[in-house]
Amino acid sequence: MNPKKSKAKKGLIMDWIEFSRKGKPVNILVVDAVAYGLKDHFTEFHDKKTKIKTYRQAFGGRGVSTEDWKNYIQMCKKNEDKIIPWMQSWFNEFIKAKKFSEKLNRMNLEKKSNKELKSLFKKYFDLYVKVFAFTYDYRVLQEYYPQEIIAFLKEKVSNPKKLNNYMETILSLYKPIEMHKEKINLLKIAVKKRKGLSKGLFNKELKKHAGKFGFFGVYMYDGEPLTEKDFEKKMEKLIRKPVSKLEKELFEEKNRFKRNREQVKEMVLKLNLSEKEKQKIKNIRFALYASTLCDEYYSFVAFKMRPFMIETAKRFSLSFNQIVEMQNKELLSLFEKPLTKKHLDEINAREEGHALIFEKGKVRVLVGRELKEYSEPYLAELKKIQEMIEIQGETGFPGKVKGKVKLVNSMNDLPSFPKGYVLVAGTTLPQFVPAMKKAVAIITDEGGMLSHAAIMSREFKKPCVIGTKIATRVLKNNELIEIDAGKGIIRKVKA
Repeated sequence: MNPKKSKAKKGLIMDWIEFSRKGKPVNILVVDAVAYGLKDHFTEFHDKKTKIKTYRQAFGGRGVSTEDWKNYIQMCKKNEDKIIPWMQSWFNEFIKAKKFSEKLNRMNLEKKSNKELKSLFKKYFDLYVKVFAFTYDYRVLQEYYPQEIIAFLKEKVSNPKKLNNYMETILSLYKPIEMHKEKINLLKIAVKKRKGLSKGLFNKELKKHAGKFGFFGVYMYDGEPLTEKDFEKKMEKLIRKPVSKLEKELFEEKNRFKRNREQVKEMVLKLNLSEKEKQKIKNIRFALYASTLCDEYYSFVAFKMRPFMIETAKRFSLSFNQIVEMQNKELLSLFEKPLTKKHLDEINAREEGHALIFEKGKVRVLVGRELKEYSEPYLAELKKIQEMIEIQGETGFPGKVKGKVKLVNSMNDLPSFPKGYVLVAGTTLPQFVPAMKKAVAIITDEGGMLSHAAIMSREFKKPCVIGTKIATRVLKNNELIEIDAGKGIIRKVKA
């Protein structure tokens, strides 16, 4: 995979690796926490010596310097036996932040003083920022791990089709994530309804379901939580099915992960893999599970923190969007003194466009003239990119298809996604699943074999090309394209 580089200009733009792209920039409140997580906790939580000295969000993408990326990869390669413990630590830090956000969600925030709100947010930030020390570990692993596994499997498996089947099995989830738990729970309610559950109890269970899984409507602080009505629509389709079919779906959903674990166990025995090879498979499967589940946890924590952000916005006569476009230190300061007009104007400008930069030990946000200067090399490169008629990425799931493009740049694009179109996005998230089911194919800028798009395309058996780097900037809405996902090629074609 070729790194994306930008030429230096006045010390502002470094050579950098863009490894994450979600279309619409992530809110400043979140990406600022990522920068501080890498700055203050990365080294202590990993090998005690490797440092991440740079990080940035700009032009819809996030990344680090080429040097930091190289050091990150080397650190992981040298510490193969620590991959699972590091991922487990990621879980542990997430659980702490998750529990605190749930506790805070239950509080009567209106009765809290500004001083108390400040103390609560500081506790939350101190917990949550540690989560981000691990947030890109899986991204590093998918840079080289799948290729290493393919290499040793090739020595033992000569049949290309069987090799692909083995890799697909290895790179499938072995434990359910929240998405699967939501589906199982909804199926259980549907079965009860078809067997005569009273309207009152049915509504009660559906309300409880919405309270538990409403976070699927948001990513970080973007989007709106799903409501009871949203789940009623899903339920309407389910309860049209006969009980026997619902129970069969429920059985299959519950047992699919057990089958996957058994298949991998059989494969390992059949191929007589070495202990080192077995460890690589364990590492990549745990990373796959951890990264997918933690993507859901990000939404869960933000969902639980929404009442806090809403109360803070209300108390200081600000909007929700203004609150989440603040840096964490700015929000803490807000509880002590009001924003100046100049500062408020700058926060408003961030919604129009910004770059957050961490380098030389400092984190800063660029808007206005500074952002314009910073953007010049990127815009010149973008102009060349947009003239391309063919782009290439990696295979998420093979298949050939032709279809029209639908760009998904934010959560707002999801409800109107038309059936039978090609979904093109920076990356996909758990909230994209309904649209992914309607798509004929999936294309992303970001990704590797551990990415959400690759995992879901394997589940849905849909052609998928990942890691194109530039698809969202080359392809346009309603443009006709043909995809050969097996070769990772996308071409524009005339209608």
